[in-house]
Amino acid sequence: MARAAMRRLSRKRKERIILAYVLTTRGRLPTHLGELLNAMSSRMGGPVSEAEVRKAIKWSLAQSRRSGAAFQRRLREERQRMADGGAAP
Repeated sequence: MARAAMRRLSRKRKERIILAYVLTTRGRLPTHLGELLNAMSSRMGGPVSEAEVRKAIKWSLAQSRRSGAAFQRRLREERQRMADGGAAP
């Protein structure tokens, strides 16, 4: 499984891992990694490694930050447009 964790994860695999993580933990921090990985593996229908989970969570957090930054940028642009007289783009 270590070799599988080294390969690049597809977006679909990362999304499935994140979904399985959230559904398995129900939003709480896991207390036993082995049990978490076993539960996620059975939910996903195949093995999942700690490295894959770590990589998928890191990816998900980066996606959230990018999305938040894009929203903040659009908000600033809209506020500036309104301050400049509210002309439509």
